[in-house]
Amino acid sequence: MHDCDFDVRAFALFGFTVLRDVLTGAECRAIAGEFARSFRTAFADLPARTTPAWLPGLADATPISAALTADDDRLWSLARRLLGCEALPCPPEVAWLRGRTPWHYDDPLGLRGVKFLVYVTGPADGLRLLPSSHAPRHRDAVRELVVEPERLPAVPVTVAPGDLVAIDLHLWHSYAVPEPRILWAPEYLAMPADPVPLRQKFAALAAAGAAEDGRTAWPVWHDWLHGANGTTGRRREAAQLLRAAPDTVPALYKAHKWMITRGDLEYTSLWILYAAMGLARVELIAARKLTDREALPRALALNPAFFRTVYLDLLNAAKTRENVMAAAYGSTDHTG
Repeated sequence: MHDCDFDVRAFALFGFTVLRDVLTGAECRAIAGEFARSFRTAFADLPARTTPAWLPGLADATPISAALTADDDRLWSLARRLLGCEALPCPPEVAWLRGRTPWHYDDPLGLRGVKFLVYVTGPADGLRLLPSSHAPRHRDAVRELVVEPERLPAVPVTVAPGDLVAIDLHLWHSYAVPEPRILWAPEYLAMPADPVPLRQKFAALAAAGAAEDGRTAWPVWHDWLHGANGTTGRRREAAQLLRAAPDTVPALYKAHKWMITRGDLEYTSLWILYAAMGLARVELIAARKLTDREALPRALALNPAFFRTVYLDLLNAAKTRENVMAAAYGSTDHTG
């Protein structure tokens, strides 16, 4: 049994937490089997490689990985708890590791999220983490120190198949793996997110599926989202989140712009109401409800205090700087 409160606090403070025996041995063997075949197919030089090889894990060719990432609720729910908001699953980065990787962190775009590191082919003790290096005030300073990696006060983590190491996307870490291991690393982004880096993220993921250096094409998004509305798993929710979030953040930006630069209560309120539509869809998706129509009244029933502030009060109460500001900042806080 995991202490969820401890894990949430440790993740926020240190940028990582270790959870034991989350996946079963059978699940790890199944992931390892489908990627052992996939890596041999994609990389002809695999036996001789001393540097990592990578594949995305949401293609039709890797159905077990795809199902565990989004159709299975365990990791997605855990991501929500660690991030404290709705989360969007991304294609797992699956690595064939041998040798060393330099110190690095995983997100150059400023997106908030969590990555789960799972060794599926055997125990490993070569993972090194730098506690609290995910914090903005530390992240750039660490860059000057990693030129002397042997002096870093890193924490070694030993894991067995089925254990998860949850890391913040900005945590500095490295691998030293003398024997080949397959590392399965599903990733979840906090949602809604700033649409500009989010689009950049999706573009990078799409590019990861293109043919490169003789590798076969590995479609990243198309396979996974194809027919999502007809599934009974979580892919439908992910597809809905992809549609809802980009409508929300630009509207909030407009609301803040008109409030701060013009003090225009009416136009600010209009943009908040536009944002409330997207936030209502996110609320329904998080509650696993359909979002086809009447999102705002149904979201009001689920979260009356919040949607009264950003919806009913803006329509029915006299607009004051105080209640419009409360709606604007409440909407921003609600995005995570």
